[in-house]
Amino acid sequence: MPWSSGEKRSGEALELNMSNITADVLEQLLEFVYTGSLVIDSANAKTLLEAANKFQFNTFCKVCVSFLEKQLTAANCLGVLAMAEAMSCTELHNMAKAFALQNFPEVAGQEEILNVSKEDLVTYLSNDSLNTKTEELVYETVIKWIKQDSKARVQGRDLTEPSARLKETACSRGRTWIHQAASIRPQEEVL
Repeated sequence: MPWSSGEKRSGEALELNMSNITADVLEQLLEFVYTGSLVIDSANAKTLLEAANKFQFNTFCKVCVSFLEKQLTAANCLGVLAMAEAMSCTELHNMAKAFALQNFPEVAGQEEILNVSKEDLVTYLSNDSLNTKTEELVYETVIKWIKQDSKARVQGRDLTEPSARLKETACSRGRTWIHQAASIRPQEEVL
């Protein structure tokens, strides 16, 4: 008999789906609940936050978020941003977003930016708070992103559509900049 009434009857087994939660993570969650003690490091912080978020352990979440905020770097901020967004973790999302925008020159030089989706790249590069001294770096970042997977990203020429910043950069680079960067023949104007 499925248990769904909210009350457990004597002799019935309670089943709880704990997919994607390892025994180590569960052990740490339980230790935290009983002792208030928690050991977080860079290897387990994301996994612990995901588990704490899943079980709605708010205090545990705050501890993990605090740790991850202190660990933000140009190399990991976009990944943390995506994870925080997926978990609806607003505080961490806002912190990672602010860090990524403020540190754009450093983030642009990292491997992580080459793996973001087109939508996330456009959103990031189009943000008015993006800290860049020159639009040339924005241009170079788009070019590197396209070259990472030029066959699949050739349609990237429409990267300029939602973004005034990218349109201006495209105009200043001769309208066919994305086609040229992807090493394909320019067929039509981008704009």
